[in-house]
Amino acid sequence: MKKSLLFIASLALIAACASTHAGTPTAGSRTAMTLKSDHINSFTTTLPVEVIITDSSSPCAQIEIPSAEIAEWVVCRIEGSALMIYPRKDAGHRLDALSSSNPIKVRLESSEIGEICNTSSAAVTCRNNRFARSLSISNTGAMRIEAAQIALTQNFEISNTGRCTLGVKTMKSGGKITLTNTGRIESTVERFESPIWENTNTGVIDLSSSVTANRVICTSTGRDNLSLEVKCDKLDITSTGAGSLKFRGSADNISVTATGSAHISTAEVRQPR
Repeated sequence: MKKSLLFIASLALIAACASTHAGTPTAGSRTAMTLKSDHINSFTTTLPVEVIITDSSSPCAQIEIPSAEIAEWVVCRIEGSALMIYPRKDAGHRLDALSSSNPIKVRLESSEIGEICNTSSAAVTCRNNRFARSLSISNTGAMRIEAAQIALTQNFEISNTGRCTLGVKTMKSGGKITLTNTGRIESTVERFESPIWENTNTGVIDLSSSVTANRVICTSTGRDNLSLEVKCDKLDITSTGAGSLKFRGSADNISVTATGSAHISTAEVRQPR
């Protein structure tokens, strides 16, 4: 009888240990793949991702998916020069385990990225010094972009209908910088430099920065928390929205049209006599 009880107790202990081990993810359970191409100049995702972009003369994408079970329902492919990550049509709830805290991890090696599109959750860190001549970022989900500097020879454009956080220290463009927002943008960009800088806001924007440009254009029907130190030839402000738009620095010409409830201040902007 005692031997039987001891045997049963041992089985129970083994089962408990096995159950504990099965519930603990291991590094070996992750699925990795590498996709190569002569060119990768755009990236689109409809699933949660964490992306690191680095310079490379041999473009490739190193992708790590949290588990083999999840990987079975994820499509990762390069079509032409576009890297795409999206679920299989019949995935259903099988990808519910993916989230901003449990994302697909991507190391994107390319020096010619010109377009990034996100409809889910994306954390993008740019460690590259080279892009395509222009860069377009489209976000309808939640996106965070981090970089020491983004410098382009032509245009930089952000179109946001979701929530976008710009954690970039410096943005430079040889053409035009355009921020178009109907969602929410939170920015810690310290300095913008471009011939034309334009912000069109119908959502909510929080931005405190310096802007050096020939022309600075701010158009808002939304809510702004804007504080800009400008150095420009022409400053155009149009607001029918709410919030606060404060400007300081210098401008040769200032135009203000306001019919909303926003507080607009240009008293600290110096003009030539």
